[in-house]
Amino acid sequence: MKKIFFPKYFFLEKKIKLRVQNAVAAIIIVDKKQILLQKRDFKKNIWYPGFWGLFGGAVNKRESETSALKRELKEEINWAPKKIKFFFEQTFNFKESKKTNNNISYRKFYVVHMSNKEYKKIVLHEGKSFKAVCFESILSKYLLTPYDSFAIFLYLNKNNILHN
Repeated sequence: MKKIFFPKYFFLEKKIKLRVQNAVAAIIIVDKKQILLQKRDFKKNIWYPGFWGLFGGAVNKRESETSALKRELKEEINWAPKKIKFFFEQTFNFKESKKTNNNISYRKFYVVHMSNKEYKKIVLHEGKSFKAVCFESILSKYLLTPYDSFAIFLYLNKNNILHN
């Protein structure tokens, strides 16, 4: 059995404070058979440093989610998707935090498609590296951020999930 390596910043030091923000992420389907992943930087002040995850980021004030996703993809990999399709939303409710009324945040996932030709033209501006990973191995061979892992699982199993 393969050992799972947790990056050295997996457990937060007391002085590190992470910001909870509304965010968007792209499930980028490359050539209809792979998902594009980003190897996250090893910075102490980001969520899940050193993990693999989807491209995306925070939604700025007065910015729509799709505008945020387009901006993030342009900033991170210098790419603009032709079509963006909403897929799934995770909501995080931090009720125990009574200091603020803004204790609910979300992460919205969108599906976009990229050709192999577009993939070869990627210029990485954020993160350690990137890789297009086949559907069969993505959940078992990569240390993924938990929220992205769940969204990828749902995407890969979307035809087997029942909705009431």
